[in-house]
Amino acid sequence: MYKIFFNSRAFIISDNFEECFSQINGVAAKINTPDEMGELLTYFETAYQTHSLWLYAPDTEKAFAWFSACFSTIEAAGGLVQNKNNDYLLIYRFERWDLPKGKREKKETPEETALREVEEECSLSNLNLYSHITDTYHTYRLNNKLCLKKTYWYKMKYNGTLQPSPQTEELIEKAVWVSDSHLYEYVIDMYASIKEVFIEAGIKLIH
Repeated sequence: MYKIFFNSRAFIISDNFEECFSQINGVAAKINTPDEMGELLTYFETAYQTHSLWLYAPDTEKAFAWFSACFSTIEAAGGLVQNKNNDYLLIYRFERWDLPKGKREKKETPEETALREVEEECSLSNLNLYSHITDTYHTYRLNNKLCLKKTYWYKMKYNGTLQPSPQTEELIEKAVWVSDSHLYEYVIDMYASIKEVFIEAGIKLIH
């Protein structure tokens, strides 16, 4: 299954027929050609009233290849970081709380990108990366061009004692540690693709 976010809305490609066509709050579809994928995307991009679109595809890899061909693809990586007290590292940018992440450079592995971006965006070293959480996908327009960003996410541990410092040249205003008891207050207004990282990591948010 693939889940691609259009802001807070989700385009889901699944090979589970019953799951796709039993949605109460979403729209289900089936296509047969790449051209039909383009038409479906044109519809969903502007169908703001449609919270989710479930595309039934027995071959999800082929369907996702058709989907990806409609976009310019960018890869990034980031981290869900905890310190010795099990607090979580969050950043504040563009009026939203977020997780540190950034664009993957040539010849870099996703793991290397994730470590570098956390270090650069929050001025923290002595980071240990220990497991892959999930990969998220979200779309946006840049200079009127459709872009699809794939972000690799990893669990990390910070073993030092320094407070994070935001990378202001990247327009990050804050970098803070947040305890799990207050995490819900920050996550509730995050982008849907970032919320997905917490869900996939199995983190229960306390309200």
